Amino acid sequence: MDANVDDRRGTMFWLRRALLAAGAIAAAVMLWNLDVHAVGRAIAHVGWGLLFLLAIEIVPEMLFTTGWRFAFTRETSKSYGTGELLKLWVTGEGVNYLVPSATIAGEVTRVAMLNDSHPADVRAGAVVVARLAGSVGQIGFLLAGFALILPGLPMMQAHGWIAPTAAALLLLLALGVTLYAVAGWRWISSPVPNNSDATRRRLLRAVPNHVRGYFAAHPVRFVCSAIACLSAYAWGGVEAFFICRFIGVPVSMFTAMAIEVLSVTIDGILFLVPAKVGTQELGKTAIFSMLGLPLSSGFAFGVVRHIRELSWALSGFVIYTTAGGGRQQAAAGR
Repeated sequence: MDANVDDRRGTMFWLRRALLAAGAIAAAVMLWNLDVHAVGRAIAHVGWGLLFLLAIEIVPEMLFTTGWRFAFTRETSKSYGTGELLKLWVTGEGVNYLVPSATIAGEVTRVAMLNDSHPADVRAGAVVVARLAGSVGQIGFLLAGFALILPGLPMMQAHGWIAPTAAALLLLLALGVTLYAVAGWRWISSPVPNNSDATRRRLLRAVPNHVRGYFAAHPVRFVCSAIACLSAYAWGGVEAFFICRFIGVPVSMFTAMAIEVLSVTIDGILFLVPAKVGTQELGKTAIFSMLGLPLSSGFAFGVVRHIRELSWALSGFVIYTTAGGGRQQAAAGR
């Protein structure tokens, strides 16, 4: 069994690195075929606005943190301050962004670094619930976008294939969420001290039991968690509005929300690519093309957002390393 696990990990290791290389090459080819000077001018036009973009990212981070707080029971949540949860949310997102693990490494990090006032299964259960709420919020945002925003765009009326294609991508994303709901808790509960089989079996039993108990007793808290996460995704439309202004392509809030709906869809499908290398720039270029906006501005948009994402991811990774991630990992099973 261990050999099979090692084989699968080796396969995923090389797959993700192949995806990373492919994304980088594709982005380079795209940039080569664009007006490089126009891309550079758009990025330079942002100027000090980049600091504003970095600052307002605190809004969705706080919304996601609020969603995570609701993923605990009311009694359990009292043991974790907002500051701790915010710090560990940023940390987990940084690990997820920079470590090619399909969002698993960040969840493990959150479980390990939470204070041990409650057992590992309680912490892991809350992380699983928060991730599920995030997925529900993401799909809710996309459904609202497909229903209320995209149909009003001229491209949707001119090209009949876009709507069914978008629906198929959404179904693919929903399938991924379902698979995560079925198997994700196994990944989160696996990092236990010394790989103890007894401890592992206990966690594998306790985590899903905890999650089922949470849903049975606290459905309203889960709904609040999902709404907070949906709001965080919707905030991306506000950020898109400001980025477009800063790069010299002012758009309406309606168009900005359309950009974000399509961005979240593409990001959800291509989540395996580490740090969104290439996919961020290529995706935004494709979206701008679909919306009739300048392609060079789309590439610049992707670069600016990539800078913001990398900045916050690096801050989270710094928190992880300076907080002694290995020490918290060792305490994860207590």
